[in-house]
Amino acid sequence: MQIGISFVFLLCLGFVQIGCSTHKAKRSVYGDRIPAGSALSCTQLLDSLMSTPMSKSEVNSLFNDFLNHPKLVFSANNTGCESKADLMAEIAHQKGHEVSKIWVRPMNSTDNFPVYLNEAKTESTVWNYHVAIQVKMKTSSGTETMIIDPSLFDEPVTMDTWSKRISSLSDEYDYDLEFKESSREAFFGPEDMVTRETRARALAKRDDILSNSGNLNDPVVRDGYLMKLRGQYVDDLMKKNPQDFETLEELLLNQKFNMWFKTPLQIEQIKQLLDQKPRFYGIKSSDIKSKIDFSSPDASFELKKYFWKKIGKAFERLSSKSEELLNGPFNTTTQPFRYQWESASFRGKWFSPAGDEEWVKYGLNPDTISD
Repeated sequence: MQIGISFVFLLCLGFVQIGCSTHKAKRSVYGDRIPAGSALSCTQLLDSLMSTPMSKSEVNSLFNDFLNHPKLVFSANNTGCESKADLMAEIAHQKGHEVSKIWVRPMNSTDNFPVYLNEAKTESTVWNYHVAIQVKMKTSSGTETMIIDPSLFDEPVTMDTWSKRISSLSDEYDYDLEFKESSREAFFGPEDMVTRETRARALAKRDDILSNSGNLNDPVVRDGYLMKLRGQYVDDLMKKNPQDFETLEELLLNQKFNMWFKTPLQIEQIKQLLDQKPRFYGIKSSDIKSKIDFSSPDASFELKKYFWKKIGKAFERLSSKSEELLNGPFNTTTQPFRYQWESASFRGKWFSPAGDEEWVKYGLNPDTISD
């Protein structure tokens, strides 16, 4: 659609009204000043009239640019979304693309909401809000809104795909969510009134958050980093090896194994244990040491990736044996076990690789516990 210059000029001066706000609008380098849900400003209307939807290749190229940008780190998917989205929006705008943001948050502003972080729904976290960027893409039938959210997806996705991932776990717990659009420079929420002062504060906060987004010494960042590694691994397993994926799903029903699989391991303690004992949950310590680089930040994940199946079997046997001893006939074997089970430290030791002496005492063979 083309519009005459004189008509655009009159439109900007506020002498012509087409569904936009009735006040005289001023164009600002800080974006529109109208919060989402309000009438369109003339600046917004002009942007929409002058914008050209991107091709699919342009959208994919933009996505890859974000992945390769030195300040954008998407290896941890549980923190910093507002800063990453803000820089992505700025980059897209500088490249000449029209871009806006899409926010999601609980209807009750005092709540948090749970969200699945991977397609297989094995990793989850809790947020009080999330934000990504959206662009328009040309299709054979017109245009489609595409969401760019590299923290959660490895490619641009449709609004439907993105919203289903975001809301699926909340739906299970009957959380009501709202999805709201905003200008590309709204930083503190979709209603953010962008001014020179608020934008300066936003940029300062953005730089501070982005500078820490790859800091694996930060426990929150490290947790997000490991969650994403696990999530990607399980998603690949689901697509490429459905049988193993089903086995893992069954093992994750075991609460103790689920906790072991999803909790960062104390690598230094494991290294000491491997040096002291010939086996780790029935696996030869030498086999583990030859497979895992314990100096790598991925060591915790790699141990799970390569040995989850055997260690899962060990947890199943430990759970089965403890239930047998707790629920079986009362005798000289079950009585001391039930007494010790009252202690949290004993329960922790029972499910740890250092509990082999207790396993022997109650009839389990540490050498074959994972066979």
